[in-house]
Amino acid sequence: MLALVASALNPKVDIAIVRIPFFAGLEYYDKDRWPMDWILSTSNYQRGITQKEQLNILAYYDVKNFAKLLKIPVYIGVGENDPITSYRAILEAFSNIKNSNKIIYVVSPCDTHGFKSNSEEKISALFLKNELKKIYKDKGIE
Repeated sequence: MLALVASALNPKVDIAIVRIPFFAGLEYYDKDRWPMDWILSTSNYQRGITQKEQLNILAYYDVKNFAKLLKIPVYIGVGENDPITSYRAILEAFSNIKNSNKIIYVVSPCDTHGFKSNSEEKISALFLKNELKKIYKDKGIE
């Protein structure tokens, strides 16, 4: 999440490679499961706001809102059945990226919020290598 948001807001960033973005598609998060159960349980007694108000505030920080600002090459790795951040939510954020130079890699099977995939690592490394060549060429760096 932070890599995507920082990349969207900082014009000095040339490329973003992210894995398992958090805070994407908050409306899809299970409100009775971590992290939403913890966040929502703190709304009233620690923040003095209702759960609905808390969700409205958090919706601003949803990755899908910042994805619209990305104009750089973006690679996203995601687990097929991530129980925290769903593939559906990541795909929505991915679709909001206006740049056509983007890749989403879905690790399958994957039923956890986190993954280790040799294929995914190789593809992201290749994406990085190819994009850096283009960036360096555009900037006159050999």
